[in-house]
Amino acid sequence: QPVRIAAPAEPDAIPLYSGTAPGSEGAAQQEVWVHMLDQKMVRNVTHPTLTPVLPRRGKGNGAAVVVIPGGGFQFLAMENEGWPIARWLADRGVAAFILKYRTQATPASEDEFGRKLIASFTAPRTGDWPPPELAQTIALAGNDAQSALRLIRANSARWGVDPRRVGL
Repeated sequence: QPVRIAAPAEPDAIPLYSGTAPGSEGAAQQEVWVHMLDQKMVRNVTHPTLTPVLPRRGKGNGAAVVVIPGGGFQFLAMENEGWPIARWLADRGVAAFILKYRTQATPASEDEFGRKLIASFTAPRTGDWPPPELAQTIALAGNDAQSALRLIRANSARWGVDPRRVGL
């Protein structure tokens, strides 16, 4: 069962867009951090960010990777598929950038969110896939990934990255 927690400090997070992210102008959901399955996750993301995790000075090899935590576009598994992956890459000389991308709107209540999450992962797929509301979220998340790549390449000198060696 998800348990709501305080949002961790993200002092190095860089907003991907100035102001409201294009396509999220009407979003009413509030970002929520939860502890679930022994890890911290975030859901209802409407303000995407990019957090650099860089190699120690003089240890970078010029490569960069955008780390994209999963969660079925309903949440982002930050503590499992975000922060530790980025630190692992940085320890090996690769500049890592954690993308906190937009997710589907989920219910405010943790109980409702838990039920919706279980239903979404266990329901048989019928009709067109993905459903329209998920297709829209996937498109927004894709836009966030493209914006992240542009931001890294535009600031490559600042971060010691070869703009031709940036991947997802």
